[in-house]
Amino acid sequence: IFGAGASPASAAAVQIVGASGVIETLATVAQVGAVYGLAYDDGAVSGAERIFAAAYTKRLSAYATGGNDALYVFTRTPYGWSAPTALEIPGVVAHSRPAPSADPLDIGATSLVGKRSIGDMEVSPDGRELYLVNIAARRLEVFNLTGSALPAHARSVPINQGVISADPAVQADLWPFALEFFPYPLGVD
Repeated sequence: IFGAGASPASAAAVQIVGASGVIETLATVAQVGAVYGLAYDDGAVSGAERIFAAAYTKRLSAYATGGNDALYVFTRTPYGWSAPTALEIPGVVAHSRPAPSADPLDIGATSLVGKRSIGDMEVSPDGRELYLVNIAARRLEVFNLTGSALPAHARSVPINQGVISADPAVQADLWPFALEFFPYPLGVD
């Protein structure tokens, strides 16, 4: 699966298709661990072309040094893409995972997948903010993208689960995950 002489740690975790159509590996599993959410900042507002990836809880795939609350930032340079810079996402519910030798099937992660770390992420349509779904805290984390410096956490926005159901038992089973900006004002045909 991983090719001659390769291992799961050397497997590609973040890849893009470059302008020439060639697939470029920006990071391996050893560098960023399992990631799910990806977002792209074209640099029109921030002045820096960037790709964002966030840590994700997945069975049989460890976190990298950034942990389960990491936002990885790749910045375009004149020579390609930078190595990932890890930023801490505030308010992510921390948890530890046993060493693979202690839990070779990673059974302990089963109850955490889809309930910890970060889900989806999107850059706002105006390019000024990055929104991430903080799954366990059931809220959005918003980062300011203006300026070419690393993104700064601006605020947290609670997700109102009461819109879906007023029943506490139903709310306990709801886990926010996906995120998308709707391109048109509601109510417009």
